[in-house]
Amino acid sequence: MFPTIAKVLLLSVVTPIALGLVETPTEKIHFKASTSNDVILSFNPSPNIVIKSISQQSFATRGDKINQLVANLEQNTKTSQQIIHDYLTSNNIAFIPIWITNQISVKNVDLQLLEELSKFEDIIAIEEDLLIPVPQELVADQPTDRIETRRDESVVEWGIQIIRANEARFLINSSGLTHDEVRVGIIDTGIRLTHEAIEDKYYGTYGWFDPYGLTDSPDDGNGHGTHVTGTILGSKGIGVAPFAKWMGCKGCDTSTCAVTALLLCGQYITCPTLPDMSAKNCTLAPHVVNNSWGGGQNVSWYDVVINAWHEVGIIPVFAAGNYGPLCSTVSSPSDRNVISVGATTSTDTIASFSGRGPAIDGGMKPDISGPGDLVLSSTNVSDTSYGLYRGTSMATPHIVGVIAIMKSININLSYEEVKYWLENGVDTTILQSQNIACGGIPDNQFPNPFFGHGRVNAFKSVSPMLLQLSTTTTTTTTTTTPRTTPRNPNTNSGVTLGAAKWLVLLLTGFAFSQVVRTSLSL
Repeated sequence: MFPTIAKVLLLSVVTPIALGLVETPTEKIHFKASTSNDVILSFNPSPNIVIKSISQQSFATRGDKINQLVANLEQNTKTSQQIIHDYLTSNNIAFIPIWITNQISVKNVDLQLLEELSKFEDIIAIEEDLLIPVPQELVADQPTDRIETRRDESVVEWGIQIIRANEARFLINSSGLTHDEVRVGIIDTGIRLTHEAIEDKYYGTYGWFDPYGLTDSPDDGNGHGTHVTGTILGSKGIGVAPFAKWMGCKGCDTSTCAVTALLLCGQYITCPTLPDMSAKNCTLAPHVVNNSWGGGQNVSWYDVVINAWHEVGIIPVFAAGNYGPLCSTVSSPSDRNVISVGATTSTDTIASFSGRGPAIDGGMKPDISGPGDLVLSSTNVSDTSYGLYRGTSMATPHIVGVIAIMKSININLSYEEVKYWLENGVDTTILQSQNIACGGIPDNQFPNPFFGHGRVNAFKSVSPMLLQLSTTTTTTTTTTTPRTTPRNPNTNSGVTLGAAKWLVLLLTGFAFSQVVRTSLSL
């Protein structure tokens, strides 16, 4: 469907390659042109202006806010791109308008057309879509001695155990709280719909978009996305949040991720459509989105998408990349305004491949870490196949699963609140120092450029959330201005538990954790 354009890395132990651009004498053309070029045309006004204007308004519901944002972004695109649409259409040139970033993707542009396009005042930049191959031998590591079929439901994978996900869910279930429906967006290589561990978690209608081929139902020619999905919400002991529903977008093909596809997936996550891109239903936007992909450093091309997600309450989570053990190797978009995830081993050391901070701009990244070394989850080989992968791609879905658990308590948690509870619940004292440092910060001082604030602990994040819930359920309205600091836990809205009941639940959860840990040690 879209041009063959810049390709980005799947973060399963791959090397990030910088998305550098070579200037030509033509000011608007930001690359060295050849006889045939796949390009992205950019226009003013910036979508960020539209997004900011929405943030200054109030809306009755989240869906109303997303509907208005999308309508304004589409109108912005239509107005600013109309002359170019007419020109390309009249010359029988195929193109794809991208409303979320106010861009147009065009394939096979020759030098003459490139020169003509550069003359249009409405076009402010013409960028080439670079191709960045994934080193195939490093995409995944699947030792044959751990490939399994037809798993026993009672077997719980080490990553689920170490972050205490089952204990957190047990505590919530014991509280009597009614779970909100949590929808998880997954931008990846696709998902094997019929796999036994994830089939019944598919959202169904509006749950799939494939910008490569507009296929009607989910598929996965690589296996990466199926593995990620299993870790987030799979049954059979592999998933952090098995109650959640998944919505998939094929931002990546078998071995690479195309920029146009990733941008179109950004649109779909913001406002889901049917597989043929028709019949938008913005009220079904997911609550959190897993992004186990990335490439380059300090690169801003996905910022507008991320800004839109922030504005409408979609929590963006990105893998930090796999260029460790060198310092300052966190990749984009993980180094942007997102929750950035590093990878830990089963012995609670930082994985050797996990991207380190600080970010190129000096920011503290990653934000948090999770299990990412030799993680067993579903694969695309068959409906009952499971395999071991390693990478920050595998750590990221652990964090997304924990966020889904948190959202099941309070679906309206903001990005700042999610970060607050995640970071304040992490494990630090049991993490294993290797006596290393980056940016002058050692790996036993927190936060640090290795573990971030620490390794995620679902139980320790969820427990205080339940404790602070207020006495009444309030009707929520969309926030009119972005919150810059976490809401005081003592003033958070929700359903409260009495002190006595809370104590019983906490002790019950503690007892359950001891049973689990004792059984695991036998």
